[in-house]
Amino acid sequence: QAPCGSLYLSRLSPSCLAIWLLLCEGNVAHLLVDVDLSQGEQFKPDFTALNPRQEVPVFVDEDGTVVFESNAILRYICNTFSLSDALYPTNTPQRARVEMALDWRQTRLYPNLSKYAYPELGFTKDRSGVHEAETRLMEDLSMLEGFWLRDGPFICGEEPSIADYAIVLPMLLLWATPLELPPTVSTYVGHFAAFCDHWDTATAALREYIDNLQ
Repeated sequence: QAPCGSLYLSRLSPSCLAIWLLLCEGNVAHLLVDVDLSQGEQFKPDFTALNPRQEVPVFVDEDGTVVFESNAILRYICNTFSLSDALYPTNTPQRARVEMALDWRQTRLYPNLSKYAYPELGFTKDRSGVHEAETRLMEDLSMLEGFWLRDGPFICGEEPSIADYAIVLPMLLLWATPLELPPTVSTYVGHFAAFCDHWDTATAALREYIDNLQ
C-alpha cells in the first residue's frame, strides 16, 4: 500500500502525537518526517515553505495538499480517509460537541497546560505566569470532569472522537509536573490509552523524555 501522505512532527509534541496516533488507529498509510526543533529545523526554507508559521505538525497529502494546525489536520484526515464515524460524527449535535471541545482545547486548555508544564519539561525558561496558569488549569480539569466527561467515558460517549485525541495527549505533559490528575481525568486517560492499539508506539519518545527528567 503506497503512503497516503507525510506527517512532519516532533515526537515530543502532543499535538503531533495525536495526529500520528489517529493515522495509526485509522490504518492510514503514511510517512513520518521528524523535525528536530532543538536544532531549528522548523526554520529552514523548505519547511517554512510548507508552514510559514514554522511550527509542527504539518501534513502533506500524496496529491500535494498541505495542512497545518493540529485540529485542522485531525479534521482533514477524517474527511479524506474512510475512518469511523465516531471520530468525527456526521450527526449534527455530536459534531457540534466535538467542535466545541476542539475549540476549548485550543483556546483554553492547551494554553494553560503548556504555560504550566513547559518550564518543567525544559521547553522554556520563562516561569512567569506559572501559578496563574496552574489555577486556570485546575478550572479546566474541573470542567473536563464535570462537563465534557459527565455523560460517558469519552467526549461524545462510548468511543473516542478526534476531540479526545486532541485533549488526552497533552495530559502526558503533566507527568513532568507535581500536579496530580483528578481521578476522573486519570481514568479517562487510561481508558483512551487502552482503546488505542498504537498508544505505546506513538507516545514512547515523550514518555521516555519525561522519565529521563526525573
